[in-house]
Amino acid sequence: MKYGKIPSAAARWFFGIQVALLTLCLAVPAFAGGRVVWKKTTIEENEKRESWALEMEIHMNRPPDVAYVPMKFEFELLAVYERSLVDGRDGPVESTQPLSNQQPLIEGSDVGFMDAGTGQTMARTKFSFKVTRAHDFQAGEYKVTIRDTRDGSVVGTPTTLKFKGKNPVVDRRSIVFTGSSKKKKDEEKKDEPKEEAEEPEVDEADMPPPADEGNAPPPVEERPGGGCALAAAPAAAGSWLGGVLLLVSAAWITRRRAA
Repeated sequence: MKYGKIPSAAARWFFGIQVALLTLCLAVPAFAGGRVVWKKTTIEENEKRESWALEMEIHMNRPPDVAYVPMKFEFELLAVYERSLVDGRDGPVESTQPLSNQQPLIEGSDVGFMDAGTGQTMARTKFSFKVTRAHDFQAGEYKVTIRDTRDGSVVGTPTTLKFKGKNPVVDRRSIVFTGSSKKKKDEEKKDEPKEEAEEPEVDEADMPPPADEGNAPPPVEERPGGGCALAAAPAAAGSWLGGVLLLVSAAWITRRRAA
């Protein structure tokens, strides 16, 4: 029995099917499948702890071969809830500012699939964790992608979560360049005439009585060339010596007469 040649069209179709199956087999590790059911997609902030609590159920296609699967949660910021001060408005104005091409924030955790009652690994589990402002999270909208870090496969499909809360206020008011009022006040003070200090009034009753001109000591005459006033001491000593000699002479003469 002779077989005829396969028509070229059929050969191309068969080859195309093989390529599609091969591509699908290679793509399966990158998309592990499963699904993620979020308890809430809009989460209110715990203002006291500055955090958002995330709760979910993770369903795998089959029970994993380990009790704890390392997973990575990628948060890409899509929009931020801005509170800003603008001209003509009292208080902050809230608005949603869309963003693009933001570097994802990554949180890693080990997700447990073991049933504590039976000790067996299950295909689904409940999981919860928190994200905080300390890790650069803020009120806004995030696209969350969950990956199995063992092979990089995506678990479920990316989901958009809304983190409610109050971000720090941003001042977007226009700047008005005006002169400083303080400088003007300083200039006005300089131009004002300074008040003369009033001399204190002196009561004549409190003043000491004037010195008597007759009892006032004679003025000290200044000697030319300065010097010390002890220069007059020798003259005073000579007068005293002369007086002594005069008394001695008088006593001797009286004695001679008596003899």
